[in-house]
Order: sequence, then structure tokens, then C-alpha cells
Amino acid sequence: MNDNRSLEHRLTSAYAVAPTDGFASTDRRLAALTAQADVSRWPRLGRPLRVGFALAATFMVLAGAAAGAMHLLDRVATGTPGLGVAWDQGVEIDERQVHGDYAVTLARGYADLNQVVLGLSVERVGQGRVLDVGLVPELRDPAGVNLAPGSAPSLGANDAHGVAELLTFAPTTSSDGDYTLRLGIPAHDGQPDLAWTFRFRLPAPAGAVVRVAKTQATDEGSVALNEVRLSPTMITASIHVEPSDREASGWSVFGYFKHGDKTVNIDWGTISSQSDLDLTAGTYAGTDDPAGAWTLVVTELAGDRPNGTQVRLKGPWEFSFSAP
Repeated sequence: MNDNRSLEHRLTSAYAVAPTDGFASTDRRLAALTAQADVSRWPRLGRPLRVGFALAATFMVLAGAAAGAMHLLDRVATGTPGLGVAWDQGVEIDERQVHGDYAVTLARGYADLNQVVLGLSVERVGQGRVLDVGLVPELRDPAGVNLAPGSAPSLGANDAHGVAELLTFAPTTSSDGDYTLRLGIPAHDGQPDLAWTFRFRLPAPAGAVVRVAKTQATDEGSVALNEVRLSPTMITASIHVEPSDREASGWSVFGYFKHGDKTVNIDWGTISSQSDLDLTAGTYAGTDDPAGAWTLVVTELAGDRPNGTQVRLKGPWEFSFSAP
């Protein structure tokens, strides 16, 4: 899967702003978009995420900068069901560091088999400018692996005092030891100084990984389900498609997961940097009870032809599997 966040993910984060801040927060997030390659697409861009989060972010009655940042983090966590779980179940870290005109507080951390989520706030404590540029994070897991940005969007909001962010990263490769988070604020004249360093521990990631390795074929094409990751914040599936329409590219998947009487829709997807036939499909909601029988139903494949038209291949392609 591509290490870069998809353009839609980054745009979603860019437009999730507090109304009192106007477009300052939008500008700072959009500034980083064009520097990243994009090989991703979403089968359905979550409009309720954008609109619903903007409404949630209208809460701006602040008793003080620190208290306001925590309240703002609580509101940011309502952006998606999965982020809400990560915030509610996260480990309290509550470490604050001051460098120059800014104080960064790492409030909570969370890890499962699909992602690492960190909640932090930035306050202006000196005479520096209002923070209107994006934070630059670098997270290394206990094995020393630099974790890429997560598949799910990072979300944030800001006010006159500072910024609150829920940052998402790829799943950890090890949980035995300390994570290291370095943060910087980009300078207008060069690379950011990663002045803030936090070391912390998180519990072993929750969830289950199921190797499925099944293929279903119809006249419209074949779909291979390789692996499913079931965790409290999201569900992801590694999929390979062989569509009957060979002219189209940029394929995406529509469908849903079923577990007992619960249905979880596929909300987003990313394309491998090696082939647009290798996809990851994911959800905004997860499961805290992965054990038992599951079904993934791929209802449709969508791709784009060179002439700009879209092709939609109807399924279903259905897969049954069980998690321990």
C-alpha cells in the first residue's frame, strides 16, 4: 500500500476546520498536499465526515488554552467512529513540552492492528505567530521503524490559542518497548526543526489478522481476497482485482462486511504504488468483537477509462471467513 496519504484523505483533513478560524486552518493543511504523490482513490468520499465534523468543531467556549485544547480534541474525535474509539480507549500520556513560542502536549496514544493514533495539542505560549502551518510528525515504533501516515485521515481543528490534532499512522511492527514521536513546525525559510521529542509506551495492538486467500469470478471479472485486518477502529481488506474491462484503470471497490447482524460499509480505498489492481479497502468503523464468522460482499468495481468515462462492473463477489 502506498505510504502517502491519499489526496482525498488530506483534503478531508484540510477542510475539517473550526468556523472561528476561517480558512487559516484550511490554508495550512492544503499547503502540504501537492508535495505528496497520490495513487489513491475512495469508492465513496465520506461527506458526513466533512460536514458532521465541521458542525462538531463549532464548540469553541474555552476557559483557557490547555482546557480548550482538550475539549477540542474531544470534538475532533467525533470525526469518525474509529477515531472516537481510539480517543476513548487510548492510553493517557499527558506530557507537555515547551520550545520557543509553542507548547506541545501529547495527550493520548492508541494502537491496534490497523493503525496507531496520537492525540496532541499545540498552544502558543509566547509572542510567536498564530500557528497556521501543518505539524510535521515522525513516529518510530519500538523496532525503530518509521511509520508512514495512516490510511484513515488525520483530523484537526484550531482556534485563536492553538491546534488540536488526531494523527494516524500505519500499524506498528512491534509493541515491545518505547515509541518515539518527533514533531516540528515548518519554517518559512527551510526544513522544520523537529524540536519536540516524546517517548512513550502503548499496549499490544488489539484485533485479529485473517489470511483468507480466496478468489471469486464472474463474467465481469475476478476478485481475490488476500487478508483481512479486524480491529476496534477499522476493518481493512487486501484485495486483487482482474476486471473484464482492460481499458479502465484506477479501480475502486464498493461493498460491505457482515458479522452476525452487524453491517459495516466500505468507506475508502487505496491503490498500491506497484499496480492499480492491488487495493486496500477499509471502513471508518471497526469491531471490538472480531471472533466468529464474517462475510465480505464486493458489490461493484469502478474504474476510469482514458476518455474520462467511468466503468462500473456489477457483482456480487462474496467471501466467507472466520476470525479466531
